[in-house]
Amino acid sequence: SQMFTILSIQPHSTGLQVLTSENKWIEIPPLAGHLIVNLGSQIAHLTNDVFRTAPHRVLTQRDSERNLMAVFFYANMNLPLE
Repeated sequence: SQMFTILSIQPHSTGLQVLTSENKWIEIPPLAGHLIVNLGSQIAHLTNDVFRTAPHRVLTQRDSERNLMAVFFYANMNLPLE
């Protein structure tokens, strides 16, 4: 339901995984100085599925700390794009 998610993951923070087209979960490696952009379902809708939502999950790591700040907004799906 979101447009996109931008993640800045600390190098020691692991656990983010995406589901491949072969139905296998793969880990996204945390790289210092890099951002991860996850496209949401609104982007898929606006691009007629040219860009699709990636099924993802986060596995918790008991021995590491994870901080999250989430901000949600919804685009007006009836507004024409120019």
